[in-house]
Amino acid sequence: RILAIGLIVHTGPRILKDRHAVSEPCMPHTGILAGDTQANAFAKFVLYETLERIHNRWSGAGPFSYVDDLAQTKRGYEDEVVRELGPAGIELATGLQEAGCVISTKSVIVASTARLGKRLVRIFAEAGIIMNQEKAPRDLGVANTAGKRRSVGLVKKRIDKACARNLRIQQLVIKNKKASKLYRTGTYPAATYGHQVAGLCMSRIRKLRALAVQASGYGKPGRCA
Repeated sequence: RILAIGLIVHTGPRILKDRHAVSEPCMPHTGILAGDTQANAFAKFVLYETLERIHNRWSGAGPFSYVDDLAQTKRGYEDEVVRELGPAGIELATGLQEAGCVISTKSVIVASTARLGKRLVRIFAEAGIIMNQEKAPRDLGVANTAGKRRSVGLVKKRIDKACARNLRIQQLVIKNKKASKLYRTGTYPAATYGHQVAGLCMSRIRKLRALAVQASGYGKPGRCA
């Protein structure tokens, strides 16, 4: 009974509100309800049967599930990856569609080589599943790559953003030395976001150290603060 009541609440109409403006009731059709403690459980109920079948049939390319975020990963030679990941991916997509799920248009293929990615795209297209190939798609602000590829461009953008923040901190340090503490809450998080996943090369680490010295107000970059 509790599950039935919770499901009614989860799939019920929603009203958007902005100050004194209220929208007409609308029905949710995709995703899970944010802030609902039972939403994760409902998502698992819907996905369980399909994911269990894929895990049993394709153990080498079984999907990784984080609530409604699904990923399939296969390591091996190119022919081996295509032979297993292609059918496994098609069965996962068709199984989700049969369960009433809507596959996001942002779903992509990440491969270690362009040739491998094109082969997988062609296999999915023949089955009526449109997938795009990307070198470094973002997930929660972190670039995901395969093989030896690294997303240098995204890391550079974060460093540039940190430099802009650092200039403002330097101006504040002139009037108040305590403002240098803002480096820890402003510059450093902007420059290192996602480093646990992708890591930082030595040139970026040296740049990070230089920013720390500049923010401390001790003058020339390179001096110990």
